[in-house]
Amino acid sequence: MLSRFTKYGTLNSHDAIKFIALIGMTVDHLGAYWLVDELWLRAVGRITIPIWFFLLGYARSDRVTPELVFAAALALAASALTGFYLLPLNVLFTMIFCRFMLQLCQTRGWITRYPAELITLTICVFLPSMFLIEYGTAALGFALLGRMLREGMAGRRLKILWVVVTIFYILTQLPGLGDIPLQAAIVILGTGLVCWRLYFFRLTPVAMPPLPAKITMFFARYSLEYYVLHRALLQTIAAFMV
Repeated sequence: MLSRFTKYGTLNSHDAIKFIALIGMTVDHLGAYWLVDELWLRAVGRITIPIWFFLLGYARSDRVTPELVFAAALALAASALTGFYLLPLNVLFTMIFCRFMLQLCQTRGWITRYPAELITLTICVFLPSMFLIEYGTAALGFALLGRMLREGMAGRRLKILWVVVTIFYILTQLPGLGDIPLQAAIVILGTGLVCWRLYFFRLTPVAMPPLPAKITMFFARYSLEYYVLHRALLQTIAAFMV
């Protein structure tokens, strides 16, 4: 497992934006389990969800690893033991679903032949999917965009799909954030900025002083373990506080 730290070489743009997503995720979970009345914390977390699924689609491998399945089950067990919700299933199950779908679409050539149809389908089945997995098929939309970019798709068609997926995702997240304009503004502006930046994403080296670079690489490359451990810790402390 420790080989992951050196396997992918020096710090790169993938590590950097994943580290940013980790920070947003942590803020989101603080709002979910500790400061439940501070909905702006949840709004911050919503901004970084596109990063996770874009990177999942942009990655070279779609394999559903035993580690991912085990981590998803472990996170589910932690929720059950601490009295938190089980459905929709946690975001790791969403990632498993997205990887299966990417495998299916990739092997049949649908991603390059029917990109608009696939994105339309993710929108049409969102409502039932949101009760089963976190973020539903809105997450799959970003995974598909990541794969389209990786496959070299460009031009007006990709831009339109990018705008459609971004707007749809924002609309799905606003209802759960109350009626305070600040929270809506965070989601709208923050998500728009993140998605705009992801559109221009390329895997490149990142220059950073040695210590910050190592910290960024460590958390980015062991994000799965961090997700399970920090989430279980926050849930456990919250259960005892209640």
